[in-house]
Formats: sequence, C-alpha cells, structure tokens
Amino acid sequence: MAALLKRNGFDLAAGPADADFAVEGVVTTKPGPPGTKMLEIVWTVRDRQGLGLGTVEQANPVPIALLDGSWGEMASLIAEGATEGVVAILRAQQDGNAAPASPFTD
Repeated sequence: MAALLKRNGFDLAAGPADADFAVEGVVTTKPGPPGTKMLEIVWTVRDRQGLGLGTVEQANPVPIALLDGSWGEMASLIAEGATEGVVAILRAQQDGNAAPASPFTD
C-alpha cells in the first residue's frame, strides 16, 4: 500500500507521530465455499487524532492453499484493489487542508 500511495502522489511520513493520516489494514478469514476461505480486509483511514475518516472493504473467497504460504503477489493485488478507495478518502480530506497529506501505513 505504501508504494501505491507514493505512486499516487503522497509523501509518506517517517512514522506515526509525523503523519497527517494513518492507513490501517485488518485481515480476517472465515470459512468459505469448499476448498476456500473468505478473506475479508478492512482498510481504515484515520486522522492524526485517530478518528476514522473512511473505510474500504474487500471480501473474496480464496483457495486455502494460497493463504498457507507467503502472500507476495496476492498481497500486491489486494493493495491495488483497495488503493482507489483509500486515495479517494485521503484526497477528500486533503482538499480541506492547506498542506499536502502525509499518510503512514501500518
């Protein structure tokens, strides 16, 4: 997600204390159709005080075998799928700010 935010014109903060916004991803799994698990990811954009400004939700059945090892390419695809929504939330907040947003990804 960090690389995708940079590609969309955001300068990333060095750490949470320097950030205007934070982007947090929470992953959960549930039983899915046979041979799969339902993978759910909720991306939350928060302001400096921790107030939630918006969320992007993803949910898809994923073959169990893909979840057992490194997520590598799958993680990149997941982040790409959420980027448009996360960027839209950040830009909506940024439009009300005089300074460019500096998100921190967790």
